[in-house]
Amino acid sequence: MLFLMVNFHYVHEENKYPYPGTHPVPAIRLKKQLELLSEDFTFIGQNTLHKALNGETRLPDRCCMITFDDGLRCQYENALPILDSMKIPAMFYAGGLPYAEGKAFFIHKFQYLRANLEPELLSNQIKLKYFELTGKEFKIDEEDKIRARNQYKYDKGKTLYFKFFVNHILEEQEKDFLIQNIFSDLVSDEKEFCETFYMSHEQLKDLSKRSYLGIHSYAHNHLCRLSQGESEKDICKNIETLKGITKEPLFSISYPYGTPESVSLEVANTAKKQGCLWGVTIEKAFNRSLTNPLLFARLDTNDTIGGEKPLFNFEDGNLKILSGVQKRRTIYFEESVVDDI
Repeated sequence: MLFLMVNFHYVHEENKYPYPGTHPVPAIRLKKQLELLSEDFTFIGQNTLHKALNGETRLPDRCCMITFDDGLRCQYENALPILDSMKIPAMFYAGGLPYAEGKAFFIHKFQYLRANLEPELLSNQIKLKYFELTGKEFKIDEEDKIRARNQYKYDKGKTLYFKFFVNHILEEQEKDFLIQNIFSDLVSDEKEFCETFYMSHEQLKDLSKRSYLGIHSYAHNHLCRLSQGESEKDICKNIETLKGITKEPLFSISYPYGTPESVSLEVANTAKKQGCLWGVTIEKAFNRSLTNPLLFARLDTNDTIGGEKPLFNFEDGNLKILSGVQKRRTIYFEESVVDDI
């Protein structure tokens, strides 16, 4: 079995914002990528996966699941019509904070700022406010610079360093304060912003009825940074918020950020206790079995066939690894490979 999961975020035209803060996939490119993937993979959805997990069916030898993180309105409006026209199922993962409190996720505030403010200006504002808050200079060591380059391969120059510093080094309260301060100067009504930026209640209901909806944590925090009790509360609040809207059960989770620094075996077990049957990380690998379904690997759209820098292809029907992707999961456990497809 060669089970590929592919993840998308923003689906809109590339010139929607003045600066590259969102790294979108235009609808025309999404359609082309899906066409290319269909040449080598059979698309599956959550219902088929559940039957396989229950032992009721066997997944195709080469299968692919399409996923979308963050519950963005542009995904429903721009991607879903393409998926429907091609009869391709998918999963959409939404959080709870925008619906329960009318507040945007920190990560989207930051991305919105990067998309609308000149990079040097934003970087200087962050450095200044960080110094005002902590009395410390903005600093990132060589080890973190390497991690930043590996994490953000599609960002350029100094942008990737302050992006990594904000997302992965700052404490939650520090980064919330810094970005909220700048975001409030640009967006006067955060609740109104949420209503246009994220999916509507009706859109969530539609996805839920199709068995296309999953959870993405309540507040989009690094779950590993929370205590077990806090992460359990976060996941539970996400489920309760979405179920309050859709009145439908939820069975899967996409862990925010999806890296080993953000999701652990303990976090996966917490999700399982809250009723999740399976979950997705961003481990760059193919899934070769249904073992440990709470920790499926997943590739970014740019890493797959039809993306900006694909990490694999097929030659004469055989899988060829180019770089940066594993044939099986290795981060959380050593996944066995029964056959070499």
